Amino acid sequence: MKSQATKQPTAIILADQLLDDGLKTAFGKHEKALLAVSGSTVIEYILLELQYLNFSQCFVLAGKNADEINVIAMGLQHLKINIEVMNYAPSKDEVLRDFNSMSQPNGLLLIEANQLRSQSIQQFLDLSNRTDYLLYSAIGSKKPLGLTYLKPSNADFIINAKPIEMNDVVADSRLTTKVFY
Repeated sequence: MKSQATKQPTAIILADQLLDDGLKTAFGKHEKALLAVSGSTVIEYILLELQYLNFSQCFVLAGKNADEINVIAMGLQHLKINIEVMNYAPSKDEVLRDFNSMSQPNGLLLIEANQLRSQSIQQFLDLSNRTDYLLYSAIGSKKPLGLTYLKPSNADFIINAKPIEMNDVVADSRLTTKVFY
């Protein structure tokens, strides 16, 4: 169900994580975000979910395949979400540090595009907004789900992310077709 009560945070997708050699041989791609699962790439599934959840802004940090991901984003121009693809591949910690210093009014949702996950973004944000911590990370079946939420704050630094256990969400970091959006 869509949440209309609060403005969505800015979304940043880390789309630069490389495949291991076995998956690279099988799929012929280098970055996990570009893998096709059930007719669409992982990055397309994420962008469509953000559109459905009424996000207005998304930055895709794509590394070496920024041009290819930009072509995918151009094909999604009909979406009502501003998508900006950058040839930039920082670590998750670098993104959180840099973003926190910009003091965005609605916070940041950081999505690692190396995993398929069931539709879980809004559930994660809802659970995160129920407590007063500033930084959250999603965990499902004792594995990271590749979702991190930094609430708006004027704090100079954030120590550790509070894990949000999402038992009904399964992630597959090897990108098999077991889990679909």
